[in-house]
Amino acid sequence: MPRSRRRKLISLFTGAGGLDFGFEAAGFETAVALEMDEDCCRTIAKNRAWPVIQRRIEAVPSKEILATAGVRSGGVDVLIGGPPCQPFSKSAYWSTGDTRRLADPRARTLHEFMRCVEDLLPEVFLLENVHGINYSGKEEGFGLLERMTARINRRHRTSYQLSWSVLNAVEFGVPQLRQRYRSADVLLIDDIQLLGNKERTQEENSLASILSPSLDFW
Repeated sequence: MPRSRRRKLISLFTGAGGLDFGFEAAGFETAVALEMDEDCCRTIAKNRAWPVIQRRIEAVPSKEILATAGVRSGGVDVLIGGPPCQPFSKSAYWSTGDTRRLADPRARTLHEFMRCVEDLLPEVFLLENVHGINYSGKEEGFGLLERMTARINRRHRTSYQLSWSVLNAVEFGVPQLRQRYRSADVLLIDDIQLLGNKERTQEENSLASILSPSLDFW
């Protein structure tokens, strides 16, 4: 029986690799990671041999991402990333009384993520952020993603369908009440278990069972 191909992902706003490690546990391989923070890039380099592009996403052409990953447009299994959450975060409510949402310059990273979706045409994409990106009455961020996805579908005759959910870290063995919003092409939902399954025990869902015990930090 021939060995099945290891599915490849491209990672944007990688941080120290949290999303990537979850996908790795589900059988994916990071073909390239894009991250601007030097400390995060050093942590990645100490733990994995992933190709890393250490620059702001606005300065990285899509062709460079594809070339570094060694894939062509349409040949990417999954595109993942967690753009900055500050434009939609509760912390802005606490400090200023409201969030700036799309008026915040950092929200332009949503455009950059979707630019990569259009140029790379992955089979599936996943975007992680805070729940505030889709609060009722303040859902401009999610509305933008919906419009841009529809435009990509028209231009390229793709059939991406957005689906979203809110995950709470405490349900997966992490000792904090930390909610995170997940928006994805609907095909992803049954394809992989990113953070485990609520039907499993907390021990089975724990970070120790998901992340490699050999992980190190510089």
